[in-house]
Amino acid sequence: MMSALTKKQILAIAAAAGSFLITVTTIIANVGTISSFMDRGIKPSDLNIKQDVITITVQQGKIPIEYEVSPLNASDNYLHWNVEDESVANVENGILVGKKCGNTKLSVYTDTGLVDDALVYVSDADKNFFEFINDARVFSVSSGTNLLAYFSTGMEWDNYGFPSGDANVDIKIVNDNDKVVYDKVIPLEYSDYQKMIYATIKKDEIEFGDNPYGKYVFEFINANSGYRSRKFEYPISFPDGTAIYSLPEKIIYENINVADGINIAKIEINNETCCIDLICDGKNVGLEWFTSKMLVNAATHKCDIDIISGDNKGHMGVNYSSGIIRNDEPVNWNSHDITAEDKEKVLNSLIYFIKTHPKLNLSESSLLSQRYRHFVD
Repeated sequence: MMSALTKKQILAIAAAAGSFLITVTTIIANVGTISSFMDRGIKPSDLNIKQDVITITVQQGKIPIEYEVSPLNASDNYLHWNVEDESVANVENGILVGKKCGNTKLSVYTDTGLVDDALVYVSDADKNFFEFINDARVFSVSSGTNLLAYFSTGMEWDNYGFPSGDANVDIKIVNDNDKVVYDKVIPLEYSDYQKMIYATIKKDEIEFGDNPYGKYVFEFINANSGYRSRKFEYPISFPDGTAIYSLPEKIIYENINVADGINIAKIEINNETCCIDLICDGKNVGLEWFTSKMLVNAATHKCDIDIISGDNKGHMGVNYSSGIIRNDEPVNWNSHDITAEDKEKVLNSLIYFIKTHPKLNLSESSLLSQRYRHFVD
């Protein structure tokens, strides 16, 4: 017969049981944490924010961040987001929140050392991000009766969703005598090909008089709110240093030998559209292809090349204002192989021709850069 337990023994047993229950409870409570840790998924081996520049307006409020991880089945549980200035923006569950106008840096990193970042610009819808432009340069293109002013601003407008129709430029042209010869507010447009904003100025509205050189003075404007950027100045210049003179209505050059078996039967310039008839014997298709490609590269506005290669026909062309490129090669151009010696001969021949025919709207500097790229280490 078991003897009765003393009070001291009963208290010891109760204490041990309590300790056991506490341990079991602790293990059960931590199972969720352990399980959660084990279920984080596959670690990313690479990650990338798709945009170098992310833009958002205060009015938009929130936008998803576009990013990708590798492998495709890697888990987002390893990603940590950080915004340098959280008064401008922050991240909530992979969503970017724009809080006030300004710019900051967004970073994403993992515990394993992967990291990527992007710039974030938060603007007001009334400003079109114009407040972030600190420098602006103008690339002038003479296009028939128009002068196209392309603005290089350091802004990646394709990332900004440029609001065509909602933006203007207040632009003045001041000649070398400090006389204002053009002063208008005109619409800004966006070129998908050049990835730049530009404005179209009618040449007959510029009153240069006897001084056809000058500078641009301009401000970007939000057409809806009237918000203006800071004021910029930049000289009017062209790659060949000429001023804004209208080209003759039509210029024709004929029978130009480029290389053995390759002749330009005719180049016709009409309102700055450059039409070229290229006649080739079809014996060196790599040389023919390279010649056509260099003529297209030299075009400053619009270039159309009709090609005859032996018994075959083709067409190449470019329109820089619309961004349209045509590349219908003759069917016998099944190889683009060409020797370095032939490349140099073609480039030197075309450079000489353009240099000695300055009224052509073909750029010598484009071909010089091609020659440098091909033949200078």
